[in-house]
Amino acid sequence: MRSGRSGLRSRSCVVLADSFIRTVRTVATRRELATLMEAVAREMGCRHYAIIHHDDLSLGSTDRVNLKDYPPAIAERLIGQRYYRRDPIIRGCVFADSAFLWSDLHQIIHLDQKDHASFEFGLREGLNEGITVPYMRLGGCMGSCTFAGMQRPQFAHRFLGPAQMIGIFAFQAARRLLEQSETKLLIAAEK
Repeated sequence: MRSGRSGLRSRSCVVLADSFIRTVRTVATRRELATLMEAVAREMGCRHYAIIHHDDLSLGSTDRVNLKDYPPAIAERLIGQRYYRRDPIIRGCVFADSAFLWSDLHQIIHLDQKDHASFEFGLREGLNEGITVPYMRLGGCMGSCTFAGMQRPQFAHRFLGPAQMIGIFAFQAARRLLEQSETKLLIAAEK
């Protein structure tokens, strides 16, 4: 590893990921996880985050992860209007094997005019660049963790590794919290 500034940045990214992982394993509520996600997104220079299952989240299903701090117009478009089925980032997750920059999505899938229009819409809402981490569990619904609206998009590539680690652990924590709340509901129903 090189010394100097890039070495310090590398160590700070490892410290960021390690600190997040240690903390996320202790979160006990959805609010705690949201607070932690807001903090790590800001630390990465992002204004927004989303941890979601790639499913119809408008139904309010209790077995799907849907934790986000996203522009309302984007959430309405993806969830309210069910555009998630055609969203290029969500489609990219099907073919990506790890975290990816939105600006590199054209290397993963073919982007058409509708995809470019989606990016333009997102840009108008402050989503200039992002990192998305696909999450897949055998037999389960696919999901992802996204960090977007980067203050310094030219440095987004520096956060690919930390985002991969953070995104996977964040999704696992969100699933754990869902399972705990489902267990509590089952116990209450049995009483």
